[in-house]
Amino acid sequence: MKAQDKIYIPIVREEKRELLCTIWWPEDNRTESDKEFISGVIPYIRKDALLEWAKEHYTSLDITKRDMWDGGYNCAIKELIDKLNSL
Repeated sequence: MKAQDKIYIPIVREEKRELLCTIWWPEDNRTESDKEFISGVIPYIRKDALLEWAKEHYTSLDITKRDMWDGGYNCAIKELIDKLNSL
């Protein structure tokens, strides 16, 4: 079974405390009835998933010295930001 790239860890309210729940969700699927005992969720992105994607894209980039000064870094950073936002 392949691990999820992104999971959501619920924050549970209990007697005026907030605790991390040991059960996680593959999606942020809170319902209205959850709001009385779940105060929020923490999205968690697997580092391995991001590193695997970055390595694949790094080898496909055609960056020369000129490209680096003319926006090559900006392009790579934008791709990384877009990928992080998509997870």
